[in-house]
Amino acid sequence: MRVGSSTLLAVVAVAAVGPAAAGPADAARWCEDGELAEYLDGLRTPWSGADGPLVENVLLESRDRLEDCDGAARLLAERLGISRQDARHLLSALAASAPPAPWEELDSTPEAAGRRVDAGTLRALGEIASRARDPLPVLRSLIARWSRAVDRSPDRSSEFLEWAADTPVLPQMAGLIAADRPCSWVSSPSCAGVIALALSRRSSDPVLFLGLADELERPEQKLAVLEAFYSAMRARHPRDATHPEVVVAAQRYLAELLDRGLGELALAEFSGLAESLRREVLDRSDGATTLQDGGFRLEASFLRLRASLAAAATLVGDEPLARSLLPEAPKGRDPLPPPSRSECATRVARLGFRFVRRILDRPGDDPFDLFHEDLRTRDQLCYEGAGSTTSWDLRATVAELESLPRLAEWLLAKARFALHTDIGDDRKAALPESLVADARVARYRGLLERRLAGFDQRIGRLRAAAERDRGEDPASRAIRRQFDRPPVERFRERPLSSCLETAPGPARGAVQGRPPVPPGVDPEYALVRVEQRGEEVVAVVTTQDYDPVGEVSPGAYWVYRSTDGGSSWERPLPTGLRVAMPYVVPRESDLPMIAGTGIALEVEVREIDTESITFPPLFTRIRRQRAGRCLVLPWALLEQDSDRDGLTDIAEEHLFLDPADPDTDDDGLADGGDPLPQVPRGIASDERTLVLAALLSTVSGQELQALIHDPAREEHPSSDPLEFLAHMDSPTFSTQRTLFVMDERRLYVGLEARQRIVVLERDELARVRRRYGPFYPLQIPVLLIDRAGRQAYAIWSRGWSGGRALFRRRPDGTWTASRVTTWITRSEPERHGSGGSADIAARCGQQGGRESPVSPQPSHSHGVPSSRIGSADVSGSVSIFHARPSASTSAAR
Repeated sequence: MRVGSSTLLAVVAVAAVGPAAAGPADAARWCEDGELAEYLDGLRTPWSGADGPLVENVLLESRDRLEDCDGAARLLAERLGISRQDARHLLSALAASAPPAPWEELDSTPEAAGRRVDAGTLRALGEIASRARDPLPVLRSLIARWSRAVDRSPDRSSEFLEWAADTPVLPQMAGLIAADRPCSWVSSPSCAGVIALALSRRSSDPVLFLGLADELERPEQKLAVLEAFYSAMRARHPRDATHPEVVVAAQRYLAELLDRGLGELALAEFSGLAESLRREVLDRSDGATTLQDGGFRLEASFLRLRASLAAAATLVGDEPLARSLLPEAPKGRDPLPPPSRSECATRVARLGFRFVRRILDRPGDDPFDLFHEDLRTRDQLCYEGAGSTTSWDLRATVAELESLPRLAEWLLAKARFALHTDIGDDRKAALPESLVADARVARYRGLLERRLAGFDQRIGRLRAAAERDRGEDPASRAIRRQFDRPPVERFRERPLSSCLETAPGPARGAVQGRPPVPPGVDPEYALVRVEQRGEEVVAVVTTQDYDPVGEVSPGAYWVYRSTDGGSSWERPLPTGLRVAMPYVVPRESDLPMIAGTGIALEVEVREIDTESITFPPLFTRIRRQRAGRCLVLPWALLEQDSDRDGLTDIAEEHLFLDPADPDTDDDGLADGGDPLPQVPRGIASDERTLVLAALLSTVSGQELQALIHDPAREEHPSSDPLEFLAHMDSPTFSTQRTLFVMDERRLYVGLEARQRIVVLERDELARVRRRYGPFYPLQIPVLLIDRAGRQAYAIWSRGWSGGRALFRRRPDGTWTASRVTTWITRSEPERHGSGGSADIAARCGQQGGRESPVSPQPSHSHGVPSSRIGSADVSGSVSIFHARPSASTSAAR
């Protein structure tokens, strides 16, 4: 959407003082300048996904018949039931807040979008909506603009709050957001928070509070709103403690306390209820009731709280209460086949009771089956509703009691995440913190912060114990030395003009015909540039061999060189330059690459804003941009191998090896030929190593190659996800590919591999990310083995993809995967085609752990998609990793 700057300033000035001061001439001038047509043309992109009538959609429906402002005003007047004057003011308000381009909200200063929407514009829209026969389109447009403004200008929250408290359409706006009718992407938690605060100042409808609570993002605000709703319902029915509205209110408030891990407070509130209300809260768990105030109706379902209350009682040590909440013990265990969605809540509750009994009764049997069933049920089959802090804390406590520290740490991290106090946008945190009363919100914030600190202390104790048992290895000292030194800047950035002055000649047409391409390199997607002068050929390609960044970018730039016209090629050389961190090499340039003693590359500074990365990384924001630069890469630096171990110094820096030591791990194998250059050779002394060998074979045999965001090709970002997908490729790899793993190095002693593996400890990974940016190695947070050594269950992740598998031990002592499920941030469309809008929605909906089973297929290189949605049962895969068991391990079998 583009609106002329001079006209925009005039319209903003008109809209800021409200409709009464606006003159028809202002809107007419806007239309006469042809900007109405421009405005409507731009609407197709940002508003095409709106679910329901907005003013913009009303105009678009008759786009071909609108020739001037009078026609547009006449259409709005007839359709919305407003006067012609109000219709003109409405057009002025729309113009005042229209962004100049569909992608403007993706720029580096998103606050600018919010500053175009001022309280005067909102007041004009609100007053027009209050007079309209059909206010819904105006209200939807109002909410959409307000949401953007509040999110992007939190410092103006008080301004929007004062307007909201005065507008006559506040209840209707609250009702629309609470009922989720204005399409979720046009409302926001920030907007809902300001509306809730405005309602509280007017002592408005408490049923709207319940509806708005689901839109609030910060837990202390949500708890305050639900407490206010519960108090209001009790006051409404002082003589009927078991009224459905009171039961629903009590359940919602208690459930939120339990979800946030405030078990002691939940139990105190529960114990303080009248006996009759306690029974209703526990027993009324099916069905729903209708809450109504004025014209707003809300269907509220009853909740199942018995299992969560039993878990809270167990965690605080109230054994009598915990036992009183336990149902009769079921005969046998729940079967493993996947439950239907309707059975998920029952399955999760039954598993919760089994964990409670395990703490109370302390049985001595193997907990493997319980944890396996629980993790598979909660994380894979019944994800929704299975993520409360109290439930994760209960599982973590059992893991600690069963001496499973790694599992306990992972479960505690889940519990910490469910608190949600440190998750979210910092801009939202700047909003008014009180929705009902400052003291109430502050109280909840203090409770949540103390709870969070408790989780951090428990995680710290587990990590400290692991560090004491681990000891130190030579590789850790080498990695520490590398990061203690400042990063090496091998290639100096220069103005492009200076490189052109010393260039040997034009780059294009140096050799007639198409230069040869290195074998195995996809010329369409992996190849960036190739140039030939005489018998010398140089190619620049992108690969993720040393840079596991998943979907974020193509990886890094490597150089191939041939001195015989492409008949043979030297080994590829990493440059250490990651795509968009900060340089991008254009695919066409007037600067010749071949420059005698090295290569010259035209580059553009196009640095990714790492704070904007999500999965999938659609519309990743660029932090800074600058064209007309160049880098000179001398062959001497690219080929330098100081310790003569077969790896260049640049390669060793990015493999976290010591470029001055040919054998970083001191095991007698030179780094260049060592598949585990940081792990000394030895014999596997831990069953976990044998399972790891099977796990790595499983993971390497079913590569998930998502379409990646390539900043080098994004000239003009689009707000249409399907159009955006057309500019995304798949990651590429070469024979130099390395598998990066974050794990304990000692567990890899005795592991033999045909592929290079670099193992980083947790603190080392943190330092890697601080220096190099996005980096997503394989992580294995859960590797659970039963006491008999016959079954194992693993969960792994690369940040943007991952999976889980059940392993069984064969009679010969090797392990094989019997059930594998993998997930990715989206279902794979056809190459450079569209899977449709539903495909995009499915991808976005799987963020945060909502996985889908994906068929494992053989890995393909150079951009060939290798994953499709489907279930999988993997067996008999070719093993490229195996471990040498110790004699004691073999004898135990």
